[in-house]
Amino acid sequence: MSKTPILLSVLGIVATVFIAPDASAGRVRAHVGGHTANGGRFGATKSVAHDARGTVVRSHGWHSDGDGNVSGGSKTRIEGANGGSAQQQTSFDHNADGTNSASRSSTATGSQGNTYTGSTSYSTGSGISHTAICTDSAGNTITCPGAR
Repeated sequence: MSKTPILLSVLGIVATVFIAPDASAGRVRAHVGGHTANGGRFGATKSVAHDARGTVVRSHGWHSDGDGNVSGGSKTRIEGANGGSAQQQTSFDHNADGTNSASRSSTATGSQGNTYTGSTSYSTGSGISHTAICTDSAGNTITCPGAR
């Protein structure tokens, strides 16, 4: 079982304690890392920044099990002062047998409510796949800007 979600949760609590919700501006960053009993290693970072333009929360972490398997991921969330927001989540796995997988999902919402939601994934043997959808503020599907 990966310890990365637990580490990111702990870092989230630490970062939340140091950035008051009503703070006019601030930034905090925390790191953790170490070795596991079975020869693996782990690491994680969480950062939070806030100013008049908005708020950014970023975290990433990884874990290895000592047998050649490594997994990890990241999350980013941005809240703009004028109502727009974006978030992205990634994950990856590299297995000792040489197989790999990775994924990324992204969502961005403009201040007027139009939203882009996309997902890209890769796995050994299957290759890359990508999906994207855009909606207006009422939830109706619209053509994504720049779509071919």
